Amino acid sequence: MSRIIDISTDTGLSVYLVLVKPTNQNFANFGTQAFETQVDASWDSYDLVMAEIGTSGYYFVEIPGWVPDAEYSYVIYRRGGASPVITDEKLNADTKTISSVVAASSATGNTAAKYQAQLILIQTAIDTALANPKPNYRVGQVTYNHADYINMLFDQQKKLIEMINSSPQESMDTVNGRIDEFGQDLTDYKNEPDL
Repeated sequence: MSRIIDISTDTGLSVYLVLVKPTNQNFANFGTQAFETQVDASWDSYDLVMAEIGTSGYYFVEIPGWVPDAEYSYVIYRRGGASPVITDEKLNADTKTISSVVAASSATGNTAAKYQAQLILIQTAIDTALANPKPNYRVGQVTYNHADYINMLFDQQKKLIEMINSSPQESMDTVNGRIDEFGQDLTDYKNEPDL
């Protein structure tokens, strides 16, 4: 279980999530950090903005810690205007058990698998950026340079590969460790994988 909710859709959208308690249909108000009866005029307080990874079309959000662990209903919307409104287009609706408890496989350190999953996301962002180049632009103090963006993605990819290669691998115990006169390893390994 986790506190992350995600969706894959078109790139470049303004996407947000609305969280509802299924037991009483109260909406999470992210401004007041409380659940309340839904009021149309408060709709822009119910939205939790989802971030897109690069231009991959993959959006995610982490549910804030003030939301108790439980099962919730949620709806993901595409914002059509300057602020969220109740008539925005629905992209997805589902339920999820929000939990701060880390799964046992994660807690025991399956770090290489986590890095591998992140590496796949970075590779998708790189492929998308290379296939769909965007023009450089400047708006006020904000500058976007497509080449810098791609270089940043390659740097992240390189760091993830380094972290994968440096994460501890499964170890084997040895018994009767020895090398013959020709330098061949004659060590007996416990739990040695069959080749």
